[in-house]
Amino acid sequence: MPVGVLDPRRVRVLRLVEGRKAKTERLDAGLIARSALIMTDVARPAPPRAMMGLQALSTRRRQLVEMIAAEKPPLKQTFEPILLASLKETIRLIS
Repeated sequence: MPVGVLDPRRVRVLRLVEGRKAKTERLDAGLIARSALIMTDVARPAPPRAMMGLQALSTRRRQLVEMIAAEKPPLKQTFEPILLASLKETIRLIS
């Protein structure tokens, strides 16, 4: 069975155009199926499993870099030894 990926924003717009406000698993499944039938030009093949894994790792790395960046400013703003130790340990564990 062929698998494709639709842009969630376009599916949401279709829901709004249809005037549907209710949102359940069953209604969403029907909406996605209708979207796939209507928007045949925008469905694209699902990426290979290896690419999905790489994207997941890339996303996780970005999250960790952001976490480290969020922990650094308080290092310059606090003088409490216990807080400094906690911040440094958190950065060390994330790095």
